Amino acid sequence: MTRRSPIRPGGPSLAPARVAAVALCALALGGGCGKRAKGPAYKVVDFAIGAHATCAAMQDGSVRCWGDNAGGLLIAGAPEAVVVPTIVAGIDDAQRVAVGDGFACALQRDGHVSCWGDNSAGQLGDASSASRAMPMPVRELEAVDAIGAGRAHACAHVANKGVFCWGEGGRGQLGDAATTSRSLPVAVAGGLATATSLALGGDTSCAVLRDTSARCWGDGSRGQIGNGKRVSPATPSLVAALGFTQIAVGSEHVCARMQDESALCWGAGAFGQLGDGAGADQSQPSRVRDLIGVSRIAVGAGRSCARIGDSTLHCWGQPERAAGSTFATAERVQGIYEGESVAMGGKTRCAQMKDGWLRCWGENARGELGDGTTATRSVPTPIRY
Repeated sequence: MTRRSPIRPGGPSLAPARVAAVALCALALGGGCGKRAKGPAYKVVDFAIGAHATCAAMQDGSVRCWGDNAGGLLIAGAPEAVVVPTIVAGIDDAQRVAVGDGFACALQRDGHVSCWGDNSAGQLGDASSASRAMPMPVRELEAVDAIGAGRAHACAHVANKGVFCWGEGGRGQLGDAATTSRSLPVAVAGGLATATSLALGGDTSCAVLRDTSARCWGDGSRGQIGNGKRVSPATPSLVAALGFTQIAVGSEHVCARMQDESALCWGAGAFGQLGDGAGADQSQPSRVRDLIGVSRIAVGAGRSCARIGDSTLHCWGQPERAAGSTFATAERVQGIYEGESVAMGGKTRCAQMKDGWLRCWGENARGELGDGTTATRSVPTPIRY
């Protein structure tokens, strides 16, 4: 659910024989075989992870997705478990992507947004509740420069106007002072025209503003609004800190990068995902211990990660394996030496290397890692085409 949050793009689907060959290479060698695929159709420019699926916008404007494809709604014509990145038909000008639980959206180069997948709560923004396997334009929305997706809602920042949201609204996550689901975009109360960073996760939405303050709204049952209370406001609420540069939202906790390159987290903390050593929920921002030089932050289910200035990745919270180290202590992720960005969703994590390639690890029962297998990985593993 959570996507990379700073406000920041072919070919035919892989044939079954090709998928099988890739899977065999990955299983036999653990690192693939032959040369890496090259060209704009294989270079990732943006990626996002939902509950059980990942999508990436490619340099040529296409979108590739992999993982859970229940009902064939995320990738038309593909099996329910897609184990390698596979082309999504119907979109060729994507520059950003956002992934929720069973649906995805793409920000196109002309500033419009298209969504596809589950639409039971109106999260496709097309004025209907009909699920669609092909990308359809979100209505009444243009000049968009950032998007995000939560469990069953989505939001977009429109240049010089503010933030607009649609989909499930029962916890106030649309920010329009109501708790009603919407199948068309509605303006978030207060506008938030100066938002510079937008992030959604679960039923919570957050934005960083130009003055370095942050606002959150929606589900706050675990303190994830960050205002010192366990409330679920239907309009943006000021987070009790200043100096934010980037924010990341998970299903029950939130973390942020600060101007001094430290990290703050709040919300659910039982697995140590807040990194403050307490192992308890916090309803206002708490500093992550022993972590400096943070350049990017990401959160998933019960776990948080930060890219450090030296391009290494450090994570804390629920371990990747039963024999993991102390929950509340940040530990370096082995196999990530030149990381540029990181995203998390559910129990899947992916990092992009300086060469543009993704390495993913975590749960893989539905092909979430895109490595041609359904084997869970505790170490970062390259995706396969």
